[in-house]
Formats: sequence, structure tokens, C-alpha cells
Amino acid sequence: MGSFSDKSRAMLYVRVSTKEQVEEGNSLPTQERICREYASRNDMEIIEEAVFVEEGESAKTALRTELQKMLTYATLHKDSIDCLIIYRLDRLSRDTRDYGELKVFFSSLGIKVVSATENFDDNPVGRFIENTLAGVAQLDNEVRAERSKNGMIDAVREGRWVWKAPLGYVNTKVNGKRNIAPNTENDTAKLLNEAWVLVDTGYPIGEARRILTNKGLVNAKGKPVCLSYFHKIFRKTIYKGVMDNFGLNVISDSIVPIVKPELYDRVLAKLDTPQKNPEVYKTANPEFPLRGVVYCKEGHRMSGSSPRGNGGRYPKYHCPKCRGEGTSHSKELVENEFVTYLNTLEYQHDLKDALVVAIEENWAMEQQSSRRLVRKLKKRLLELDGLDNEIARKNLNGVFNDEHTKKLLAQNNLERIEIKLELGKYQNLDKDLEEIIEFGASSLEQIGSIWSDLEDIFVKQRFQKWLFPSGIVWNGEKFGTNDLPLCVSIKQKLRGENSLMVTSRRIELRLPG
Repeated sequence: MGSFSDKSRAMLYVRVSTKEQVEEGNSLPTQERICREYASRNDMEIIEEAVFVEEGESAKTALRTELQKMLTYATLHKDSIDCLIIYRLDRLSRDTRDYGELKVFFSSLGIKVVSATENFDDNPVGRFIENTLAGVAQLDNEVRAERSKNGMIDAVREGRWVWKAPLGYVNTKVNGKRNIAPNTENDTAKLLNEAWVLVDTGYPIGEARRILTNKGLVNAKGKPVCLSYFHKIFRKTIYKGVMDNFGLNVISDSIVPIVKPELYDRVLAKLDTPQKNPEVYKTANPEFPLRGVVYCKEGHRMSGSSPRGNGGRYPKYHCPKCRGEGTSHSKELVENEFVTYLNTLEYQHDLKDALVVAIEENWAMEQQSSRRLVRKLKKRLLELDGLDNEIARKNLNGVFNDEHTKKLLAQNNLERIEIKLELGKYQNLDKDLEEIIEFGASSLEQIGSIWSDLEDIFVKQRFQKWLFPSGIVWNGEKFGTNDLPLCVSIKQKLRGENSLMVTSRRIELRLPG
């Protein structure tokens, strides 16, 4: 291209993407140096306030910070600008259409676009070369995008997450490759798991969000998670360790799920099933597991809540009927004393044979009933497959339109999901009975710790109900009950030390005849 005369005044624009910043040939200082040398050789004066440096922004779009500033500057100072110097055409844009529009924009202002490293004149041949270079830049960009997409598809097939980590996870390397793992530096992953637990126990999503926000759940920017995004979280399969991208559905063996798959699927089925009369009061509250089993000294069932005060929450168990001092107690105190009481109980080893007989009889009855139900559920699955085929046939014959067909198939699919969730409960029917007996006996050796380790609120409540069928009394200082299972009793050395601890009625197990 020819030189300019009379000291043409020029703007300067340089850009790098994040990866290119570390490449010497395309670095910002290198680009600016070459552009300034070009200006010097061609007797141009760089307008220092019109040097625009774009750091780490892609040329796929014209919506770039510095580019937009330059367009505004050019519009306001068009009479004092002769040209725009760029290092290479693809620095301005990698999209042919965008480059053409930018070129027309600058031409309308009387500003000429010149490249410091590419030689094309303002004539038919030069314009052909310029358009060819712009097309090559777009081709290169599309080839890179295709390679990147293929790389991401391969990563999904391997069960790896290569994008920004979703809430509750952090970007890291697993087995030497890019991936994600639960964030262990804060409670976000734990709180997200509790979100599924709360909804599973019957809490509306909005109420679950309120509870978890009060506990400290925030987004990546440290702000409360908005309700719309909180709704979307329950649809993100990555939280159960499943990649659902590019039309693929891959169970990852390298991503630790924040939510157990069975819990995730159960909650999703509930969310997809219309609730006619949702409960207002939920007894199955993971925050207050003892609610419903603990009674005050006056015989009233105690509840649990978290009143606010002095800038914080103060979880408490309280009696809604009794009034006055001594009717409300710290959640931490009550649950710690509950575990202490559980540790005063012991398994009666001399009744092991009776326990084994009871487990065997219960197991046999449960197996027989469960197998009948499993056969019934599997039969229904086959019926649904037949219904799907019949619906498709009627759609092809014009009996059902596409919209009606879609609705019927969706209903069948929802029922199919519910059936599979139900079948999941019976996947261990063939579990070794001796293993079950051993687990039952070993669990009774450490009653306090087994209660603390139970995470599923429903299992925890069933365990409490079995252990204390008539409930347990809290007098503000101690726990006690007069109704324990036959195979459990108060440790001998502690008998008589607590007025609330009296002889069990022992009615749970049947002795062999």
C-alpha cells in the first residue's frame, strides 16, 4: 500500500484472545510495536488517546469493550482521523460479515483501515486480497470452533466437565485431565444437597431457597441465589454426576455427585407431578429430625423452628402448648443430649437368637410381598411400551395429531419414570440375609453413632419410631422413655440413675415357639 502524506493522523487497535496473550508473535506489546513502526515508515502520527487495546476478548463478535469505545471515538472525532491501523485483519474481526460492516462504517466516516502486516491496495486486486484475507480469518475461526466443539464432545463422552464449574463445584484436574469436583472450601455443596432433601420432604422450592439462603447459600458472586436460577438447579443433571450435553447422556465415573441419583430422580418426578393439596406443615424436616418423636414433660409433642434475633438464626425445639420459661431449648443441646441418651442403651446379646428369627421372618415376608410388586411394576412398563407403539401408529394414521401424540407420550414417560424410581427401592432383594443380620446386630452395638450417621430424614425417623414407639420425654435436662424394643435396654450400671428411665414393655420381637 502507498504511503500517506502530510502526517496522516491514525487510530491504533490491537487485540489478543486469552490464549494468544502468551504467544510472543501475537502479544499486545509486539502488535503495538509493529503498528507504530508501520506508522513511522508511512509518515503517520498516532493519536495517543486513540490507542485501543483489547485484552482477552474474542473477535467472533463486534460487542467488544474497546472496539465499541473506538467506534464511539471515531464518530465523535471523524474530522481529525485519517486512518485506523491494525496489526492484521483478523484482529478487527474473524467474521467476514462483521469485518465488511466495520469497513463500511469507517469508510462512511472517511477513515481508511490499513494492516501493518498485510499488503493490499485500494484497487480491484487489493480489495480481492483484502476480502480473501477476511474470509481466511473466518475459515480459521470456524475450523478452530469445530475442533473445540469436537474436543468438548470427546470430553463429555469421557465424563469430563470442561466448562466453568457449576455452583457447588470447582474447576480442577481429575486423573490429570480438566474436570470439576465438589467445592470443599465452603458449605455450598452441602447446602445444595440439602435443597434436594428439603424438596423431597415436601417443602416448596421457594421455601427451601429461603431456608438455605438463611443458612448462607450464595452464588459465585457472593449474592443470594435468585429464585429463577434456584428452580433451574433441580434440572441440572450434573449434580447427580450425569453429563447431558450435545445430545449425549453420560454417567461420569470421575465427577463426584453432590446429590445421590435416586434422590435427584425422586425430586424431579415430584416437580413434574402437579401437587393438588401440598402440605403446609412438614414433620419430615432434616433440620429438626427429632420433631414428632420428642415430648415435653407435660406430654405434649415438641416442635422445632429457627427464630431470628440479634442478626442471626437460633434453631430451637419448643413446646407449642406450654408457655413461659423452660419450654424452648437449643437444638444443639437437645440433639447432643439425645445422642448421649442413645449411648446409654445397649443391645441384649442373650436375645440374639430371637432377633435373628424376627429378622428372618420379616425378611421372608417382605421378600414375598416385594417380588409380587416388582413383577407388577415390570408388567406395567411393558404395557407402557405397547401404549407408546399404539400412539405412534395412530399418529402415523392421522388419528392423533402431533400435539396430542406428544402429550400422551409425555404422560406415559412420566409414569415410566415413577415406576423406575419405585423399582429402585427393591434393587437389593437378593442381598445376603446373613449380611443383613450382621449389619442389624452391629448397628445395635453403637446406637448413638448410627443415628448421627443417618442422612436420609425418612430412614432416620423410621429408626426413631422403631427405637421409641411411644416417643421419648425431654424434661429440659434429660431424656427418658418407658417403651423400648425387646432387644434394647438401658445399660445395667445406669439403671435407677434417671427417674425417666423405667423398665421397657418389650413388645417388638416375637420369641421362637
